[in-house]
Amino acid sequence: MILDTPFPPDIRVEKEARTLVRNGYEVHLLCVGEKDEIEAIGDIYVHRLAIDKSSFYRRLKHTKPLLNIFHITFWKKKVLELHRKENFSVIHAHDLSTAPYALLAGKNAHIPVILDLHENYPEAQKAYRLNNNLRNSAKTKISYWLDRLIEKICIKNAFQVIVVAEERKNQLISQHFSESKISILSNTVDINYISKNPVNFKLLKRYKGKFLITYIGGFGAHRGIETLIKSVALVKNKACDFLLLLLGGRPSEVKKFKAFCRSLGVENAVEFTGWTNFDQVPSYIYISRICVIPHVKSGHTDTTVPHKLFQYMLFEKPVIATDCLPLKRIIQECACGIVVKSGDPASFAEAILSLYSSPRLLEKMGHNGKIAVMSKYNWEKNEQTLLKIYQRALALFL
Repeated sequence: MILDTPFPPDIRVEKEARTLVRNGYEVHLLCVGEKDEIEAIGDIYVHRLAIDKSSFYRRLKHTKPLLNIFHITFWKKKVLELHRKENFSVIHAHDLSTAPYALLAGKNAHIPVILDLHENYPEAQKAYRLNNNLRNSAKTKISYWLDRLIEKICIKNAFQVIVVAEERKNQLISQHFSESKISILSNTVDINYISKNPVNFKLLKRYKGKFLITYIGGFGAHRGIETLIKSVALVKNKACDFLLLLLGGRPSEVKKFKAFCRSLGVENAVEFTGWTNFDQVPSYIYISRICVIPHVKSGHTDTTVPHKLFQYMLFEKPVIATDCLPLKRIIQECACGIVVKSGDPASFAEAILSLYSSPRLLEKMGHNGKIAVMSKYNWEKNEQTLLKIYQRALALFL
């Protein structure tokens, strides 16, 4: 496996690696780290490269890595060095950023490459530029079409492509890729693994008497945090025990949004925790009454599904989410929450108050969500897709 970010954490990579190890595969993960080292995490062999500390590498990484010949050559060399040492039979490239050198290394070593697209990379890059107002610049448009071209070439040359949502698969099929080449492996929850984390009852005591609404994740502009906070101004005077809990965000982002809360006069109705260890996340979900996903609707969010949706559902929390296509499809299918219009604080506020004033509806939607996860949207069922891909790759190439 190849990941061009540090590990841990990465929930998706960890779930896939655990599945492969449990089914008799030996997994080596090449990623970046604080120093050059090999660490065994469980039965996963993590090979870290201390390259993020290099100012030269950082410059390379931020000068269009999908096209940067030095970046690609460096990683290709490291992949082949690891192959000569470990003689692995499959390369599993995580996200489009690793695909160019993974495919070159696979061609050199005559082994198949599985391309695991965690997100719609071209659309994601466009969405991320909401943060710096570059979304409609000429440079952004050129970069977007280059990303689309590279994605097309990489998908064409990969043995199999994995995506996280039906909507993404349908999009690729509409671009004339073979349906048989695209597999869906969604960001569903590993029930057995997440259930091992004990509930922190100190949190239950800390927030006793509060009607908690919780968001977990990043604070980038495409996440919709501003809209969510604006909705608090419409709710707080109608729900005296209401508290919005925001888990995540970099310190600079938290500082910015705290100032935004003060400007709206809702600072006492919103609490920021900063980044929280994943083993504490189940506890925060457990003590919440409602969980939210306020993502801005875009080409990116219309083709991906966040892990948190299924985590919320497992813990029987009704979900209020925006009308991004996969979120809308799953929530309406499972009757486990309310879909609201993206970017509309009034719509969010109305959904919050409807659940606040109807405990029976809140409980019913939460129960529906758990049933859906236990019967369909869980990793234990979905992991079979991954195993079939590996079995087919090995059967054809060994």
